[in-house]
Amino acid sequence: MTLMTDPMTTSRGILKLISESVSEADLARAYSTLELGYPRDAIFYALVAARDSGASISSGVRELILTGISWPEDELKDINSTLNDILFLAS
Repeated sequence: MTLMTDPMTTSRGILKLISESVSEADLARAYSTLELGYPRDAIFYALVAARDSGASISSGVRELILTGISWPEDELKDINSTLNDILFLAS
């Protein structure tokens, strides 16, 4: 059974998971974008913050980003490109 939830809730959860390896200060743009009602943009900004800070993201969070949000094709390409530049969190 697949858990269905709204994009804002999913994005909040993803940002919370990313905040385990990226500082709140670095995620400020992502959080403010989410509060403005742009969940997909917020995730993108969180990924950019993770990449720029040298943080790593687990495969589970990566999967949640790719499957928990409905991405337009052009945005999905940007997300995949950014994810490719981020280290995998060791299991």
